[in-house]
Amino acid sequence: MLLLDEPTPRLNSRSAMDVLVLLHEVSRARRQVVVLSIHQPSYRMLGYMPTSSSLLLLSRSAVAHFGTLKALEDALARLGHKIPVQLNPLELAMEVTGQLEEDHAKFATHNDRHRHDVDDEEVSLGNGTSPTKATTAA
Repeated sequence: MLLLDEPTPRLNSRSAMDVLVLLHEVSRARRQVVVLSIHQPSYRMLGYMPTSSSLLLLSRSAVAHFGTLKALEDALARLGHKIPVQLNPLELAMEVTGQLEEDHAKFATHNDRHRHDVDDEEVSLGNGTSPTKATTAA
């Protein structure tokens, strides 16, 4: 795994793209995961991210989004935002991080509750007792 914090600061856009192209090639050639932080990604930079890549958007140390670019676009649409042609989804997301934080927290809480319900069901199915009895017996 290659971790890079701001590999493109103070570079002009052409040099920044050269760095991303090189990282992309290294990642593919070595089948290596590359994790990097970019504070102001351009639309062209997003083209070097595989569609299955996960984005972590932080705001004031809180998660505003974690998932694919498509999931980010869906979250923005769910919040009533249309991505203007002159912006990429990340640029718009950076303008509405507060709303994304609330949305992420709401869905994370929902998913945690669902995950907990599934865990209880697995306990129930796994030992033939009810979740309450399984938890109390432990």
